Amino acid sequence: MPQAHRDMVRVGILMYGVFPSSVCRRISGILPVMSVKARIAAIQQIKPGEAVGYGMRYTAASPGALRCCR
Repeated sequence: MPQAHRDMVRVGILMYGVFPSSVCRRISGILPVMSVKARIAAIQQIKPGEAVGYGMRYTAASPGALRCCR
């Protein structure tokens, strides 16, 4: 973006490869600077009605497996 030359530019989430607008999608040469990866550390079965997560914010509606990464 030539108009941003020698000006303050806030890159924001664009740095992580997330395009916040259609304008950013048209800029060639933009590549993510990092990626996030994790290995599964544990799998636990949860029952309907059990709450999990930060602040117990997710309540299971049906039986299933819960994957824990580290």
